[in-house]
Amino acid sequence: MKSKKLILILAITIVSAYQGYAQSISPKIDSLRKLLKVSRADTNRVKLLLSISRLYSDLEYSDAGKPDSTLRFSRQAYALSRSLKYARGWARSYITVANGYRQKGNIPQSRRFALRAVDLCNRYGSADDRADAYVALSFTYTIEGEDLNQKIEHYKKIIPLLQQVGDKQKLAGALRYRGDLYQIRDDYTESLRDLKSALTLYKSIGFKRLDQVYDLIGLVSGRTGHYQQAIQYGLLALKTARECNDSSLLGTYYNRVGLVYDALRQFETAKLYFHKALLIAQKHKDKSSELIISLNLVASYYQLSQYGQGITLLKKISKSNLPVDNSSKIFIEVSYLQMYTKTNQVLQARQHCTRLLKLSESLDSSSISWRYIYDAIIPFYLVTKQYKLAQQLLLLDSNYLVIEKPSLSYFSANQLNWFKLDSALADYSSAIRHYRLYRDFKDSLTRQITSKQIKELDLQYRTEEKENNILQLQHQTKIQEAELRTAQLTRNFSISSAILLVLLLGLGFNQYRLKQRSSQILEAKQLVIDQKNQSLEQVLSQKEELLIEKDWMLREIHHRVKNNLQIITSLLDSQAIFLEDRAALSAIRESQNRVQSMALIHQKLYQSDRLSVIPMADYVTEIVDYLIDSFDRQDTVQKQIDITPLELDATLAVPIGLILNEVVTNSLKYAFPNNRPGLISIELKKLAGQHYQLLMVDNGIGLPTDFDPGQSRSLGMSLINGLSHQIDGDLHISQNNGVRFRLNFSLDKMVKESEVS
Repeated sequence: MKSKKLILILAITIVSAYQGYAQSISPKIDSLRKLLKVSRADTNRVKLLLSISRLYSDLEYSDAGKPDSTLRFSRQAYALSRSLKYARGWARSYITVANGYRQKGNIPQSRRFALRAVDLCNRYGSADDRADAYVALSFTYTIEGEDLNQKIEHYKKIIPLLQQVGDKQKLAGALRYRGDLYQIRDDYTESLRDLKSALTLYKSIGFKRLDQVYDLIGLVSGRTGHYQQAIQYGLLALKTARECNDSSLLGTYYNRVGLVYDALRQFETAKLYFHKALLIAQKHKDKSSELIISLNLVASYYQLSQYGQGITLLKKISKSNLPVDNSSKIFIEVSYLQMYTKTNQVLQARQHCTRLLKLSESLDSSSISWRYIYDAIIPFYLVTKQYKLAQQLLLLDSNYLVIEKPSLSYFSANQLNWFKLDSALADYSSAIRHYRLYRDFKDSLTRQITSKQIKELDLQYRTEEKENNILQLQHQTKIQEAELRTAQLTRNFSISSAILLVLLLGLGFNQYRLKQRSSQILEAKQLVIDQKNQSLEQVLSQKEELLIEKDWMLREIHHRVKNNLQIITSLLDSQAIFLEDRAALSAIRESQNRVQSMALIHQKLYQSDRLSVIPMADYVTEIVDYLIDSFDRQDTVQKQIDITPLELDATLAVPIGLILNEVVTNSLKYAFPNNRPGLISIELKKLAGQHYQLLMVDNGIGLPTDFDPGQSRSLGMSLINGLSHQIDGDLHISQNNGVRFRLNFSLDKMVKESEVS
């Protein structure tokens, strides 16, 4: 699956690049054909025929590609070269014939003529001719298996020949292409060496179209775990493409930057880049890219627990005419199964599980697709209490991990599934052991990502520091040279004055001594200033390091709090497996929802650039989406959310989130019985000064006539009243065609309380 995806990405890149190129070739062909009509039967005519044939060959990846035209003009060039005994034209005509047969899909015939071209060019051609012959031969090989190795070996011959020619742009293009081949072979060290050499050559000649080189360097950097460098070069590729007014590859670049953020587990940012990539693919009607990007976007929705949006996109993919191969079908069914399992839609999940098992029958035992299949089916078996089947698949999954040794995230998921199975079977000793292994793998993965980022940031900081030190040393050297020249001039002047003006010798000597004393005083003062500057720099450096350390510690605290809350959710989930009483199950579900609303706060805090405030628009939307999905009411209950752009301190956002959780939960449980359709409206608006109003309304059946919110002893109403009092808010509950909760609160009061505390 990995190699197929790489080939598809490469094909997308080539096709997109040539679509714009084809438009510039057609006028050149028309111009050369006019010259051909008035040309004589000499070597210049051979060159014209070869140029036309080569241009038709360059249209290979466009809709205008005409292999018959390539072959026709190549054969004319060959016949005329033979009659003129023009050996170089004869050799080059074999190159264009080989290209023509490759266009027609006749690879054996193309390789036969390419080998003849190599032989003739080695005898009669220049270094440039020999390089072109090897290029034609290399294109008769694919980028899989041994063919890929052959292709690279040919480029090992091409690049020294182009170095002899001295055409820097052509040499840079060959290095870029070989660097791409190395990354497909997972030889990332060689790939980066070629790509950076290509970049240096391109820059030396002022070549502007550097976006493809930047993109490939970013791709390889991401594969080697250097995520900051991957993002840096990915953004350079986007910037360069926009500066050149070329949008043909922007979709590919946005998608690859999104994949880097996905690897960093910054799923919100990844989702943003996937959205941009998808819009560009749809604009260019690039169906292959649209499919790949859509599936990446589905994966982001799953990681963000936005299951409703993920299922909607999957249905859209299923109804579209996108080119879906077997690997993509497997990924689609895996995504359906995972999301329906997470939302407890067992009937739909079972249907997709059956389809997935059917698709997997044709897979090889070493296929990477098994990893995704295990990840989807095992949780489904656990939820549906098919523990024996879950255990069988977990054993297969564990064996697969031992053999294939994928990333730590897969080992982490495997141990979590073992923990859930052992918990369900009441084997608590084994469950605890697997849970510890799960935490170890997950923490190792987090440290792995974080440590690489810190090292890269540290390296960048140290490099800049060294460059600044070098500049300071150069500046000090210039000052010393100036002082030396001044001293020499003073000495020469003193000697000349002594010879010419003997009577003024004493005065001149005194002046010299005064200047020397002044210089010493200045040097002493400069030394004091330098020492103070160094002390100040050390203090500033220590302060910056402490601020960075504080920032990472705060992120780690929020991360650990979020993880602990998720542990509570997992334990509640494990407890729910053994409960039969509906009231108890409902209470556990509501507790999970409350914990989730608090966990979401801490997740947003450690993923955000600002570690103390919460963007309420995103937070409220995610809570409501989560609750609607949790109660499986996304088809019957609509939401209407209008939030004033506002960021609240976490101490205020937590109680408001819990109040919102209780109100929406009550609406979903009681306002719309028997799957009755309904609407839940949430509005957060600014009043006068620092006063705000949170309005929560549903159009359900309303409260019972004898219900008094102030006297209610239910846990939900107790929480609502208690939390409203905690933030010194004014809560009012009324009903008119439904229930209406209005909460007025003030930021001024919260600020004063925080200052006092």
